[in-house]
Amino acid sequence: MTQLVATPLYGRFLEFCKSARHSIKLCAPFVKAEIASHIVSAKQNGVSLSLITRINLQSFHKRASDVDALNAVLDASGTVYNCSNLHAKVYIFDDEHLIITSANLTNNGLRHNLECGIISSDVQLVKDAVASYSEVIHKQEVGRIDRDKVAAINDVLRGIPSLPRVEYPQLDLSTVFDGDLAVITNTLTGWKLSLFEELNVLGSTEFDSNDAKTIASRLSPKYPNNHNIEAKVRQQLQELRDLGLVEFTLRGRYKKLWVNSHE
Repeated sequence: MTQLVATPLYGRFLEFCKSARHSIKLCAPFVKAEIASHIVSAKQNGVSLSLITRINLQSFHKRASDVDALNAVLDASGTVYNCSNLHAKVYIFDDEHLIITSANLTNNGLRHNLECGIISSDVQLVKDAVASYSEVIHKQEVGRIDRDKVAAINDVLRGIPSLPRVEYPQLDLSTVFDGDLAVITNTLTGWKLSLFEELNVLGSTEFDSNDAKTIASRLSPKYPNNHNIEAKVRQQLQELRDLGLVEFTLRGRYKKLWVNSHE
């Protein structure tokens, strides 16, 4: 059965969370702590929980999404994945029931906005959704978020001045911060700091694998004992991605999520 729904989804969504016996798979770019805590409270013991979301410092800074939501999932022994170009909102329960919707895991999305989507228990459709979910979490450009990474995100956010609580219009959330980058660099060390500084002097916000190779060659004298600099740079790009500082747009293409200090 597949049903079109165009009403607030909170009640039905939470019922699916309560009735799940084996697994809850969530996929949404924006997640608020209150909704995450309701999901954790509703689910039964022993039910696995996973979340694919988008780590973007601007979203956290402007409170469109909450770092505490990530902690809520991790505290429930769940897993969190970062897909930096995520826009999909898909929720799967026991690999048997599916919600595909325009609603994020936020109060506005599930409780207040007029959203639209489908609820389905169609075997083939659910099977395809489960396969797509698995494919996403195993992509090389998708990272797994642990407590250390959440702590590092919080370290960066603590250095950025708080914003007043005002109503914002729809904004481009593609850049992180255009102020003093010391609030970011002060939280980075070692390879992450070296790579961030090299990326900061690039003339363009977007860059590709050739730029990464050039950066690797420039960093080679600084790390003479590392004989696989290019692989290390790719690995550190993943680290910066999972701190919300770099977005993986297409294979071999990247985007900085901050404004260059010299611009």
